[in-house]
Amino acid sequence: VVGDDSPYLFQLNSDLQLSNKIKIYSTKNLKQGRISKKEKPDFECITIAPWGKDKDMLVFGSGNGLEKREILVKIDIDNQDENVKSYSLKKFYNYLAKKTNSNRDLNIEGAGYWKDDLILLNRSDNTLFRIDFDEFRKYVKDKDKDKPDIKSYNFNLPVINGIPARFSGMSLIPGEDIMLFTASVENDPNWIDTEKIVASYLGIIDLNQLENNKPVCILIKKNNESLQEKVESIYVTDTNDTTIRLMGVTDNDNGSSTLLEIEFQKTD
Repeated sequence: VVGDDSPYLFQLNSDLQLSNKIKIYSTKNLKQGRISKKEKPDFECITIAPWGKDKDMLVFGSGNGLEKREILVKIDIDNQDENVKSYSLKKFYNYLAKKTNSNRDLNIEGAGYWKDDLILLNRSDNTLFRIDFDEFRKYVKDKDKDKPDIKSYNFNLPVINGIPARFSGMSLIPGEDIMLFTASVENDPNWIDTEKIVASYLGIIDLNQLENNKPVCILIKKNNESLQEKVESIYVTDTNDTTIRLMGVTDNDNGSSTLLEIEFQKTD
């Protein structure tokens, strides 16, 4: 688990207790366990992909407004304490911003690796980017001059009181071409600085049908009431013919988070 205002990668055991934490960013500006909004790297998403000879863990900064957020951290899964390396995404994010459907800054909140492609979700305009991963890796790691091939798809998500839900996280279903995502609705127009959460959704996108821009979205509920928290990301923990089980993480913008266990019933 990563946090937008934390310099650590947190490891939890099967009982969801903290078992280890790995430094992946400078602790210079760390105060009471948090980095201030102006100084934080804004780590919003994480995935596993073949960066080197083996698969490595990749942590993405949001790219939202500040150079310190235009960062990629690579962690060697088998040798975490000795192999943490950072790369600048400044040029890549500038290139990516030109592919958006609005003039707003990037706000990358979801990442995944699928069929040799990198999938990124942009919260600011609900765009999904599909990027040739090998070209992306060469452009960032080896400073290749050739820009990676990028395809972009914009999605229409649910609207509450005139306010659209926006992407907040994603997870791929193992062995399938299906992406699950989270999206949240906020009732404050200044959605970057202040987030007052109205609701969060769980959505489904078939990665083979990205032209379908109206995905199925289901309101996340607790005790039959809308969960008024920002579900920041999800991870598929178990799936069978009838049920998908997920872990969710909320972001309460006050230094605390809640872990959620979500059960999703499949239907025809």
